[in-house]
Amino acid sequence: MKKLHIAGNLLKGLLLAGMLTGCQNDDVLNPQLQESAFANEAGAKVNAELKLTKDGVTSLQYIKSGRFTGWISKVSETNYYTQYYYVDGGGNNFSVTSKRYQKSNNGLVEELQYNIVNGKCLSSIDKTSNINYEYNYSEVGRLNWIKSTANGSSSKRIFTYDYISATGVERLNILTFASNVTAANPNGITYKTIDYNYYKSGVGNIPDKYHLNPQFSELDRYLPIFGKFSDALITDLTAKLASDPSSLIPFYRFTYTLNSDGYPTFRTIEYFPGGAGNNNGKQTISGELKYSTSWAGL
Repeated sequence: MKKLHIAGNLLKGLLLAGMLTGCQNDDVLNPQLQESAFANEAGAKVNAELKLTKDGVTSLQYIKSGRFTGWISKVSETNYYTQYYYVDGGGNNFSVTSKRYQKSNNGLVEELQYNIVNGKCLSSIDKTSNINYEYNYSEVGRLNWIKSTANGSSSKRIFTYDYISATGVERLNILTFASNVTAANPNGITYKTIDYNYYKSGVGNIPDKYHLNPQFSELDRYLPIFGKFSDALITDLTAKLASDPSSLIPFYRFTYTLNSDGYPTFRTIEYFPGGAGNNNGKQTISGELKYSTSWAGL
């Protein structure tokens, strides 16, 4: 099973995900698409949508024409790049395959295939590690849990939301990682939790105008196939190991610079390995975010 590691490994994950400024090797991508009767519908978008084109060291490219116009086609990080291939299944069904490569030798690192029905990913498979995933959603389309199965054993990621009565929205509150999932114990045994917070004193909630998938959720950051997780940007999160309550509790603080339209253009993440208020070993990573309506020219 793939597991999200705490402390230093979490910070390493941030670096690999492209949170620092700078970029290397913006390779050109020609996505392999299977066209359909929906080509004209998607082609009409052209440059109408604002798209994220840079996320720290990560650069993003999008499909230029056809049924999947505007969908992510390539993500380039410092040492890796990921290409996305779409196959139309007819109606509202399609599949996406992401292939992640090492830049130094173009070696395939990971291959994932997602199966989407009515806009939601219902199942996927990690073809590299032979892990199968099942996705469950609430009546309003919130992702409840993801069950992963490999070699006869299963684990779960369970998403718990806070309901904000004042605005009638839900926000991801706790992400629980559990192992030993069985029919008799469908929620398994918790070994790790991540607590998300969206409120900052003196600032309040910052509206999230460009939704990406949550930090440290092990979801593809840029594929909008898992529903919406919050209406606000996270301000901090805490990672806890259930197996060792006495261990240090890593804490992350997020701050943003917004443009006049309310989109974050710069993000700073402060990492406190010893927990909130403990500056020993504190690290700070920052990155610029850029957007464009000319993404078809990438």
